[in-house]
Amino acid sequence: MSLRRHHEHIAYERRRKRVAIVFSVFVVLSMVGAIFVAMLYNPTAQDKLEYGEHEIDVKELPGGGSVYTIDGNDIELQHLPPLVTYVEVDPGVTPVLGNAQQIALVADTNSTPEDLALVDYARLQLTLGLRTPSFSAMTGENAYGLPVINCSAASPQMPVVLFTAVNDTPRIDLDGSCVIVRATGRGILAAKDRLLYERLGIIADGQVVEE
Repeated sequence: MSLRRHHEHIAYERRRKRVAIVFSVFVVLSMVGAIFVAMLYNPTAQDKLEYGEHEIDVKELPGGGSVYTIDGNDIELQHLPPLVTYVEVDPGVTPVLGNAQQIALVADTNSTPEDLALVDYARLQLTLGLRTPSFSAMTGENAYGLPVINCSAASPQMPVVLFTAVNDTPRIDLDGSCVIVRATGRGILAAKDRLLYERLGIIADGQVVEE
């Protein structure tokens, strides 16, 4: 083997070893990262809270804050039950939703873009958590191609859940078969959580069921 080829062979072996080392480090870091993520998103028994027959998993997010899930489902909540009991709910809301065959989740067309984004998120979680087929709609013509529905279309078979802005403490009223969620900003998420806890029986008569 010529001296030149000998040096080329040595250089090649060095590059190959460097690549192997870098790849090994990458694999190790990937495994460590996977374990870290698993620790973040798989809460221990101490992170689980029981409310009656329901179990809430507390998941701390890497960027701060928490998301809560119920009974291992994909429903996301931003508040634990005791923190949303301040949201007043008409006592007739739960039976109206419980007897529904279908639910229209309606956003007010006049809402701000920020509130509409929160309402969209709330509607997704309600669709997962209300245990009744549901669909999204708006109160007026819209660029999303969603049907136009308001409280006048509500019936026992198809109640309407209408999100409308109010600059006050969030509350959930009932007008016939129309559930009116009066909230704005983060209050929309609080009202959404209150409605889900009420529907699941975790909050009853304004009180959290015994842990």
